[in-house]
Amino acid sequence: MKTGLILLAMGGCLMGGGCKRPAGGFSAEPKSEEEKTFYTIGVDIGRTLEDFNPSPAELQMV
Repeated sequence: MKTGLILLAMGGCLMGGGCKRPAGGFSAEPKSEEEKTFYTIGVDIGRTLEDFNPSPAELQMV
């Protein structure tokens, strides 16, 4: 019984590492005009969503 609980706890710790959210942001500088436009639109949408303070369930819908 004790061994099973220890294994379960260790498995949970190992699996939890794979569930981390990736860091947000843009990894490369937008170079073309199209990339710059979409980057600007994304930033604007992100800032607008912050004003609404959506729940995680609401963000899934977006």
